[in-house]
Amino acid sequence: MKVLILMVYFNRPILARNALKSVLRANEYHKDWELMILDDNSPIPIKPIVKDVMKGHLHKVSVSNSKMSFDEKIHRGLIIGEYANFGIRQSDADIGITLCDDDEIYPTYLQDITQYFQKNPEVMYAYSHVSLFNPLIKSERVPNLTSPYHKPGAINPVHL
Repeated sequence: MKVLILMVYFNRPILARNALKSVLRANEYHKDWELMILDDNSPIPIKPIVKDVMKGHLHKVSVSNSKMSFDEKIHRGLIIGEYANFGIRQSDADIGITLCDDDEIYPTYLQDITQYFQKNPEVMYAYSHVSLFNPLIKSERVPNLTSPYHKPGAINPVHL
């Protein structure tokens, strides 16, 4: 099963770099994916970061820019859903997930979620209010500290 990863980016290059690296780690366990990134007209563009981090996988990645000013965004309202729907319509993926530019997926996530949907074909969607969602775990909520990548402390998403 192919997984579409939708990622919206705005001005958090360090966090986005980590998110992209997590996709590469997940690629070790599940190779059938594509990544669509919407750069929401960020002053720090995502394309150079993508070219650096995703070397060897650029054929699976597309990047678009909303090119909307702040005033246009206020006038039109939040357009993330519009871009997500466009990405879903353009993709031939079986499963769609979102990856925020400040999040990471754990290495077996793509593999686990495809196995979940293969075993449960009647399920149409899954949603979680947790920082780490594992469809193989039956609990309703998983504390944030279960993530092996959890590093407490302040993060500056723009500068090192």
